[in-house]
Amino acid sequence: MYFCPSHSITSSFARLIIVFLFSCSVSFAQTQYHDFGFERSQQIEVLSQSGIPLLYPWAGGVNSVRFSEIDLNLDGQKDLFIFEK
Repeated sequence: MYFCPSHSITSSFARLIIVFLFSCSVSFAQTQYHDFGFERSQQIEVLSQSGIPLLYPWAGGVNSVRFSEIDLNLDGQKDLFIFEK
């Protein structure tokens, strides 16, 4: 058996291309997986307990959240579970 440098370069390049394509497909699949069908809306009016509209009700809060579906109350319907990372 002999060593062929061009063969090792070709196989290394092929492995690199396969890893790159796999990582691209995984990242694309993750962006599609986390879309639960919710839409962001800033049009909801949030009132204080005395009925006065809050100026910036959605300012602050959680920064790095994770969304998950789980049947918390065992009713057969998936519930939305949100937690801070």
